[in-house]
Amino acid sequence: MLSDNDLKELEKNNILRALKKTGWKVSGKDGAAAMLGVPPSTLNSKIKAFGIDIPSK
Repeated sequence: MLSDNDLKELEKNNILRALKKTGWKVSGKDGAAAMLGVPPSTLNSKIKAFGIDIPSK
């Protein structure tokens, strides 16, 4: 059984993998939100909540 913290860490790592795979693109048909099946606004909220820093271009 996974704890709440374990689940949050899995979610954060999944988001990070999706962001890296898409070149840190959040929205659009080839963005991380589409890959994860969530609206971009939801993904942006999770990025902020997890304290994920998106590298500048």
